[in-house]
Amino acid sequence: MTPNPIVQSKRRRVAATVTTGLFAAMMTISGVLYIVGIRPVQEGIHALGYPDYFMRFLGLAKLLGAAALVAPRMPRLREWAYAGFAFDLIGALVSHAATGTLAHAAPAAISLALLASSFLLRSPAIPHHAVRGSIWFSRAVLALAALLLTRIALGIVVDPVGTLGRRGFSFSTPDALTAMRVSGGIMLAIAAVLVYCLFSNRRLLAGLGLLAAVTVAILAVRLLGLALDGPGPFTLRVLTPEIVLVALASGALLLERRRAQPVLLD
Repeated sequence: MTPNPIVQSKRRRVAATVTTGLFAAMMTISGVLYIVGIRPVQEGIHALGYPDYFMRFLGLAKLLGAAALVAPRMPRLREWAYAGFAFDLIGALVSHAATGTLAHAAPAAISLALLASSFLLRSPAIPHHAVRGSIWFSRAVLALAALLLTRIALGIVVDPVGTLGRRGFSFSTPDALTAMRVSGGIMLAIAAVLVYCLFSNRRLLAGLGLLAAVTVAILAVRLLGLALDGPGPFTLRVLTPEIVLVALASGALLLERRRAQPVLLD
């Protein structure tokens, strides 16, 4: 049964209004607290290594950005507000990771998810002809991920001590070495599936879905480990590439879904 474009458009507008209003309200409250400078906010800013004047600057920027998001008939200003909030929230997550305070990063992560939902819901539907060329982007993302996983997996399977030992890992028992080789084998299997999906238009969407699921799960566990175990040099070094890979996989998945199954939303 073909979805009703009018119903879909109405639902999309309602969802966009809810997510944008909720995000703007959160940023307004946060901006006021930052400008007032209550003690918990000051302690949180100091823990990240920022001075008091930066806290008040962020508070003012949040208020102005929230106003720009809900202002009517100002699309260019709204785009700048989305970009500014994205930089602010990603910077907050990186700051928490660098200072070992990821246990307090949940508000920034939730806000970033709301921001992304608001932006995607308020963006006009992408014409189908505009994303036909995205198939090459999807293939490039799958190829990059497959090569990266294969390189890491082969090193772990063949020589886990040489591959991970210089990064601070230690293996005191044969079981630990075998367990690490098995994890490398799982990565190699995922890379093989990605390569299998790479050469078929019909399987691209499935491959990108697998890649997005794997990268999001890895990043989630990485952030959980930072919160529970504290920051380590290796963990902090791989965090940024993993975030980039999640963004690439998610973006390619959205484009491929639009290319493979065009739906009129507006």
